[in-house]
Amino acid sequence: MEMTFTKESTCEDSRLQFGVYYTNNISVYLNVPIYIIGAIFNIFNLLVFTRQTMRSPVNLIFIHLTLADIALLVGGLPYAWLIPHYSGSYADAERTYLKAVIFIRTYDFTITAHFVSSFFTIQLAVWRYIAIAYPLKERQWCNMKTTRNVVIAGYIICVLLSIPMYITRHIDVNKASGDNQTLTYTPTYKKESIIYEISLIVNGVLYQLVPSVVLLIFSLKLIFVLLESHKHSEHPTTESFNIQNNKMSRNTNQQTDRSISILLTVVGLFLITKIPLGIVQVIITIDRRANYFDCYRGLIIILNTLNAFNLFLTFIVYYTMSKKFRITFKSLLNNYRNLSQDSATSTRGRSRFAGDSF
Repeated sequence: MEMTFTKESTCEDSRLQFGVYYTNNISVYLNVPIYIIGAIFNIFNLLVFTRQTMRSPVNLIFIHLTLADIALLVGGLPYAWLIPHYSGSYADAERTYLKAVIFIRTYDFTITAHFVSSFFTIQLAVWRYIAIAYPLKERQWCNMKTTRNVVIAGYIICVLLSIPMYITRHIDVNKASGDNQTLTYTPTYKKESIIYEISLIVNGVLYQLVPSVVLLIFSLKLIFVLLESHKHSEHPTTESFNIQNNKMSRNTNQQTDRSISILLTVVGLFLITKIPLGIVQVIITIDRRANYFDCYRGLIIILNTLNAFNLFLTFIVYYTMSKKFRITFKSLLNNYRNLSQDSATSTRGRSRFAGDSF
């Protein structure tokens, strides 16, 4: 059975019909505002992380993670807007070739952005784990050069993994019902080759489940190592000349704890949607009935909305949990206000001078 976007989505399982209703009637009204606001908030994140005072290997990963999230949100806007055109009751004449091309290519772009975001989230977890479990090796293993090389490798790997999905999609051309002069264009899949099967496995397993499992393992390891370090810190030495060192160690531990808390929060938000998405993608790989694909696609759209909402929340997470992030963001706001006031003052001065000249 070929998985296609039909004019009217059907679903035999009444428990899953809400996904179809959500896709046709609700998704565009939620997704578009969430994508826009989320992109704006992530631009704020990017402005903060690119400040010179925030320069570090971990923040370099945050920069590229934020770039991937911005690409996902901005690139996903046309896709989110066009979803009802290919699953709802839109007229065939409205399904133009341009819309079909935009739908397919923006979907491919968001898939790659998802890959990149997952890769950098895993890299972030690994870097934080090394910092806690092997602090003496952190500077050697996680320096700026190594971090930059892994980031570049991440982009290359994610694009290569996306290629099977790029070449399995095409556009069906049909005569619109009741009108011999009008053509309708529908995005669909090429199922004739093994590449299609590979794309399903890549999308369901490598893109969804593997990152979730890896992140879950490293998150649990981080929590375990963090608890162990706290146990050791509860028994400081009593010698007077070590008091200052103990205070410095406690301050470092507090900063590390905040960093780990932010990481675990980001990873938790990631896993909330990625694990269910992976399960649904695996079900799609196994169950090839076209009418059930409508049900599964509805669930995917709902989970994608939750994922976009998670990206919307990252700015709030960084701002509330990182003192340095708050200070840098407030400094950026103050600089912008000062520039605006200087510009307004300069404009008023030029206006007065022009008035005097008359």
